[in-house]
Amino acid sequence: MAKKLALLIGVSEYQDGLPAIPTAVNDVRNMQRVLENPQIAGFDEVKPLLEPSFEQIRVGIHNLFAKRHKDDLILLFFSGHGITDKFGNLYLATPQTSGDAFQATAVSASYIQERMRYSDCRKQLVILDCCYSGAFAQGWQPKLNCDIALLASSSPSQASYEAEKTGIYTRYLVEGMEGAADTDNNGEVLIRELHSYAKEKVQLVRPKMKPYIQAFQEGFQIAIAKSQIIQTPLDYTNGNWRCAYTLSEHSDTVNCVAISPDSQTLVSGSADGTIKIWNLNTGIKFRTLEGHSDKINCVAIAPDGKTFASGSSDKNIKVWNLHTGKQVHKLGGWFPAHSNSIDCLAIAPDGQTLVSGSRDHTIKVWNLVKGKEIKKLSQHSWGVYSVAFTPDGQAIASDCLDHTIKLCGWDTEVLLQTFLDHSDWIWTIAISPNGQILASGSEDCTVKLWNLKTGKLLHTLTEHHNPVHSVSFSPDGQNLASGRYDNTIKLWNVENWQLIHNLTGHKNGVNSIAFSPNGRIIASGSDDNTIKIWRI
Repeated sequence: MAKKLALLIGVSEYQDGLPAIPTAVNDVRNMQRVLENPQIAGFDEVKPLLEPSFEQIRVGIHNLFAKRHKDDLILLFFSGHGITDKFGNLYLATPQTSGDAFQATAVSASYIQERMRYSDCRKQLVILDCCYSGAFAQGWQPKLNCDIALLASSSPSQASYEAEKTGIYTRYLVEGMEGAADTDNNGEVLIRELHSYAKEKVQLVRPKMKPYIQAFQEGFQIAIAKSQIIQTPLDYTNGNWRCAYTLSEHSDTVNCVAISPDSQTLVSGSADGTIKIWNLNTGIKFRTLEGHSDKINCVAIAPDGKTFASGSSDKNIKVWNLHTGKQVHKLGGWFPAHSNSIDCLAIAPDGQTLVSGSRDHTIKVWNLVKGKEIKKLSQHSWGVYSVAFTPDGQAIASDCLDHTIKLCGWDTEVLLQTFLDHSDWIWTIAISPNGQILASGSEDCTVKLWNLKTGKLLHTLTEHHNPVHSVSFSPDGQNLASGRYDNTIKLWNVENWQLIHNLTGHKNGVNSIAFSPNGRIIASGSDDNTIKIWRI
């Protein structure tokens, strides 16, 4: 039967010239804790070596890889000093290592690689928290047809850093294995996820530090731990929402936010004329996109997560590659998409069709792939500030400053329903995932809930005392979030329309709200120039 086995080496004290690394022993203990935990990594055998001699390390490494089954998973972890020779070859320092004769008293990477090649085990991991640890890959010729990965705290030519009690790198590896690195919420922490998580966290603390990964065959896909995150059922009523991050790199009002289908990426648009793309789980900004000549009013991400669209007061709609940040095309070609500011966008569930609403009183339907206009709808007599597709993609709901909401078949242009009850401008609408309820927020300080099919008013939420500029349903349709100009976000139970949470923290009005598709995150953009990321 296949086993999971680990050897953890920590060297804190050195006899001849090398400074002590007090964190190394703690690194081993913390790594041992998560590896032995059956609810996390569940390793069958974990052997710690603390302050071992040169001989003990070599023998330990030999025994780790010897006489193993081909389906075993083997992990070698080292925390201590790393030294390179003039040819860039890495050596792991032992307590007896002498700076002048380190090749004779430190364990070479080539020795470890040799033991790995001779092993029958086909899944091998090496994790090094030491200076120059990326140099382990120098001249590496791994065994063929094996899944192998190296996680290193630094590049081949770079020092690592220690935190107060544990190495910075090991700290975030442990945190990631405990579940934080399971970014796709599938119940497993893969090596590629662990590297990405630890690297981003480390660089928040030490921007110049560059954790390194090298993998062969399916090494990137090795599952090192189980995540407990998805085993916690969502409970919006009793769960505690907290602000995990405040993103403050925009220099003006944040008008819009959108979250990718895999719940990994956030896109924001601002009155400062820029679009920013963020890692939703860490709050790290990937890139800033500039291309519009006026404020960004709306963004929408395609269902496949590959592209997104942006609408601006410059009257243009641009389509971008979400992963590279490159502009794919501009809708309308050489001409502006609309004759006035574009204030809303929505993409159909099939990812082929985009709809835009403008202050020029029109709605336009576009082929998103080709960038061509399909048709123009003119059922509104005022500017259009919000649009939404029905879940089947056959109809479009749109609001207008004439206090009305209209539901229209976009292909047939047949008016299906008109919703009348607001006493002031309507700023925002959303359709529930099951297509049964339409929510609307207005300058009249109310949120109204409608039967989408019949047009009947179901309920009016009057607890707001300021205009409501954003509404969003949770992915399961059980809750509605509303953002208003008293700087708060309210979360409502859809079944009984009871207020269950009031999120505070913004210093100005909330313009935009988005739930992550996994339901665990709310992003909010505000007039205070910030985005807040809320987690349950």
